[in-house]
Amino acid sequence: MRKRLSTAIICFLFILLPSIGHATREFKVYPAGTAPEGELEISYWNNYTDSSPQSYQFNGNSINKSGLMEHTIELEYGLTERLTIESYLDFEQPRGESLQYVQARAVLARYHLFTEDEKAWNTSFYIEYEVPQERYNPSESMDFRLILEKSFQRWTLRLNPVFTKNTSGSGVSEGLGFEYAAGIYWRNFHRFVPGLEFFGELGEIKSTPTHIHYIFPGFQFNFGTGWKWEAGAGFGLTDESDRFIIKNIISYSLLL
Repeated sequence: MRKRLSTAIICFLFILLPSIGHATREFKVYPAGTAPEGELEISYWNNYTDSSPQSYQFNGNSINKSGLMEHTIELEYGLTERLTIESYLDFEQPRGESLQYVQARAVLARYHLFTEDEKAWNTSFYIEYEVPQERYNPSESMDFRLILEKSFQRWTLRLNPVFTKNTSGSGVSEGLGFEYAAGIYWRNFHRFVPGLEFFGELGEIKSTPTHIHYIFPGFQFNFGTGWKWEAGAGFGLTDESDRFIIKNIISYSLLL
């Protein structure tokens, strides 16, 4: 009964959340594995853009991204051994501005298809829906992420191609967009995992592509008590990218 009640509460929460939003940047390479059944993970994400030549729209004003702080609270719940649902609350604080709540995002499904024993690649997929506030983004959108993972010796390779589509508003006539996340990790230590990650955005596939690309050296650390910490320093590789970003993700997991 307790397990059924906790599942109902989490599902209700995830249905309520996707009502407002603005697309914040997500510097995360997802693993193929999903949360165990009944496990709730609570995470705090932080991105700090130290230096950027780019500007963006915030409350109707064009401001520089340098000094931008992005905060996200994530909930992830394991419905089964292969299926999880997730939701994100996003906040932004440009330099000189007050902290504002800007977005909720819902992952409608993250499903683990194959384990490495069954196929050459450990494989999952992930479907996310965004309903933004009009003053930030007039178009709702859906993201489809394919998650591929392969381990060999002491290394783990992860590939996350992402396809995006505006589903309403002024951008609905646009075609599929493409983004990517990828990482390679050295699993030579028990709790500490250094790695090198790559992120990018090419924009609409059929149009002239944008060239936003980053490289993130970083690490993951498992404290062994339900707590995990992931951190990295990102360097923009093109003129359209921000110059330097610091990311941190702190997570805590518990069984309900």
